[in-house]
Amino acid sequence: MFISCSASSVESDEDNKIADRPITPKEMQRMMGRGVDVQWAEFSKKIELYGEDEVKAIKQKGFNTARIRTKLPADETLFKVLDRCINDCLNNGIIPVLAYNALDYELSPNEMTLAEFAEWWKKIAEHYAHSSHRLVFNLNIEWSDVAGKDYEAINLYNQTMADIIRESPPPPEYLFCRQPDFRIRHIWIRW
Repeated sequence: MFISCSASSVESDEDNKIADRPITPKEMQRMMGRGVDVQWAEFSKKIELYGEDEVKAIKQKGFNTARIRTKLPADETLFKVLDRCINDCLNNGIIPVLAYNALDYELSPNEMTLAEFAEWWKKIAEHYAHSSHRLVFNLNIEWSDVAGKDYEAINLYNQTMADIIRESPPPPEYLFCRQPDFRIRHIWIRW
């Protein structure tokens, strides 16, 4: 699981009928319920085989959240893939969590790799600035055990990405969440 929420926190049919509006952190946590990792935007074969039926199957299995992993460049090709996945999730009552793999920064935390990831998140934040409040950003999929010990580098990464995301027009409001397992993994929820 990528986000630890109470197993009893499940999105209801009523939640699916809520118009797109700001969602309180407590509501979002309840709505997120159980989640799965998906590779719909990570590997070319998965991208090619993706269909909305996968989202429907996830929902039928009782999941409420799909963490859409990627490491692809933030360009029109990726946006075409992500837009489809995100819209399919939203249309089927699944909360999409866009997760980026910052492995290059983990392996070499320096100004150059930090700038590369800042540019990626800037493009993502701008593209999805007017998206649903249900879209969640996961700043890094997971910090490895090696990088997970360099708290200064992780804090710099998180602060830099937060600043970049907050600059996207219009200025969004985000909730900073630390996952309860106390590892340094964070998500951003527009609310």
